[in-house]
Amino acid sequence: MKKNVFLALGLLSMFSCSNHEDLFNSDYFQEQAKEAFPVENIDPTQTWETMVVRTMNVTVNETEGEQYTIKVYTENPFNTVNNATLLAKTTVLNGQKSILSLDAPTALQYVYVVLEDKDSNRSMKPVVLSDVTTEVSFGLQGENRSIAARAGSSSTYDAPDVNDTDLFPQTVPDGISDFPPYGFSANTSYKVRQNITSINLGGTTGVKLYVVEDVTLSGLYLTSGSQLLVLPGVKVTMTGNPNLGQAGCYITVGKGASFLLGDNNLQIGSDYRFYNWGTVEAANIQCDNGAFLYNAASATLTTRGKLSAENSTSLIANEGNLTANSLYVQGSGRFINDLGNAVVSAETIINSNSAGWENNGFYHTGRMEITATGNQTINKCQLIVDGQFNMHTSSAVFSMDGGSYTRCGSLYMDMSGINMGSGAFFDVVGEAKFKYNKDLGFKAIGSEWAVLRMGSAVMESANQGFTIAYSGNLLIDCKNHFAQGHSGDVNQPYIQMSGAASFDGKVSIEKSECNPGYTNIPAVTPEPATIFTYAFEDMTRQAGDYDFNDVVLKVSPVIDGKVTVQLVAAGAQKNLKVRYKLGSMGGDLFDGQEVHAALKATGLINTNKDPNQNTVAPVSDVITVGDGFSLAKNGDFYIVEMDNKGEVHIPEFTPGFKSGNAPYALRIASDWEWPYEQQSITDKYDGFVTWATNANADLDWYTK
Repeated sequence: MKKNVFLALGLLSMFSCSNHEDLFNSDYFQEQAKEAFPVENIDPTQTWETMVVRTMNVTVNETEGEQYTIKVYTENPFNTVNNATLLAKTTVLNGQKSILSLDAPTALQYVYVVLEDKDSNRSMKPVVLSDVTTEVSFGLQGENRSIAARAGSSSTYDAPDVNDTDLFPQTVPDGISDFPPYGFSANTSYKVRQNITSINLGGTTGVKLYVVEDVTLSGLYLTSGSQLLVLPGVKVTMTGNPNLGQAGCYITVGKGASFLLGDNNLQIGSDYRFYNWGTVEAANIQCDNGAFLYNAASATLTTRGKLSAENSTSLIANEGNLTANSLYVQGSGRFINDLGNAVVSAETIINSNSAGWENNGFYHTGRMEITATGNQTINKCQLIVDGQFNMHTSSAVFSMDGGSYTRCGSLYMDMSGINMGSGAFFDVVGEAKFKYNKDLGFKAIGSEWAVLRMGSAVMESANQGFTIAYSGNLLIDCKNHFAQGHSGDVNQPYIQMSGAASFDGKVSIEKSECNPGYTNIPAVTPEPATIFTYAFEDMTRQAGDYDFNDVVLKVSPVIDGKVTVQLVAAGAQKNLKVRYKLGSMGGDLFDGQEVHAALKATGLINTNKDPNQNTVAPVSDVITVGDGFSLAKNGDFYIVEMDNKGEVHIPEFTPGFKSGNAPYALRIASDWEWPYEQQSITDKYDGFVTWATNANADLDWYTK
């Protein structure tokens, strides 16, 4: 039953039942309404409005002559699981601008704008709603660069020429004698045969040794300017660790030859040069102090443990087949996989600002971690990371050249960036987790699209502004991406978008030796429209009980020039009907029927706690309003008591209503669940009290 707080008989005689304007201008009636209202100390600035009009300019520069459809959603419509609803819809010709007046919830600070072509190909951008005008643009941007636009600096090195017989001799020059165990001379060439078990040149410099037979050496020490040249097909087996730290020395392993260290380590330093055209195996391999380790095409370099380039411009360059358990690049060391195949089973670590890592071939590793500041980590062909790709240092940048491909099991980024050339494809199979990447994140720098695909994208820290940034001509393919939001400052969004970066869309990358290619099938976006709820108290002769369910309407935004109105509940016993006044238009809804008759039921309809008690289907009506119509400004749906012609409007359209007055009806910017019969709004929604007493607090109280 309704709680009847009858007003004084004198009040009823003062105001004609047909004069609703006088009734709602009555200070006395407002006092009675406030007395019955379930919240004291109403904010004197409270207007009870949960909607606002936003202006949005959408510019499209895609296909010449094409007409596009623009759709604006409340959430990301491409997420596999979403509650996205359609706020607005319009069309725009390519090369032109569409101006949208958007009816939006006041609490809504971000929307998702979808561009759709005639073939239903779609792309999307999350956009912050401005208090002035929101600018949105679709289409490729930037200068006309090549599809193979470079995304980072390119390393160079002087590769030895395997056809240089001074470095890789096929035979021994005439007149060279065998190497003696002792008594050898400086600046002299010798042949090393199988009888030699250790080589120690002591202080003798400039010695050139040709290894012509298989040897097993317990030790190896070359002095400054000396060379050890292993001829094709010859095997050198080390039973101890060689000492390779003397300046200006060379070791070359010829085609089909081998240099095998077993459980021993290969450490090269002091500008040492170690060139392999055969097979090299060691427990661990370390280059430091300017050393250069080169693995030629068709050669094999294997370490069961750690491979490292450590400092002083030391360099490891692979053009053949390289296998290691781990790779560490630190100090000013560099690693280059140049047209080679590298498999690093456990981990790849780049952890110095001056370190460089470059892949121009096929590189496969268990996990990869970059903690180095700078942009000397570059993938030019194909990088596969089975586990996590981890970047977590200030301004670390990983670059991908045009047409390159990177795949990882998962991704973590903090204070880091990934630059992508045209046609580059970064593929995260599982979860991408982001912390703080302001002005960094993913940046596509070419004139054609680059693609980022992620299984899911999550925030490491809640309410973190600038969690990730997407910029340039970047397509983001992710069906489970965290929602847009901000840290508390609307200028610090979770997702920082710029340039042509957009979600989903019709983009293809051609298959190549490096790149498996990409063809996107754009997601189908949902079409359910956003719902605005009008909830009324039948306050024409008495104050109400403020369950706001005497009449409940669900109203759509303007879609294709039309507004759909549903009558969903009637929690009053009075004879009420629904009317509208939309600018210059007006009239009855639901054929002018009394609400119970329209719903084809009697009593309290759809307001009982028991869903099986007097539950009926809603009824609908459609009004043609034309494009550009604003519900927030002109959406006056109201109820009329048929017995006395008294009207109840929402505050925006109630004559004489003042900020801070108690409302007789509410317009709620959501598909709102109204209170049950005799359940006050404050009992169902705790946040309503906060909002009522502070108009700037708990703006989305109706969602909780």
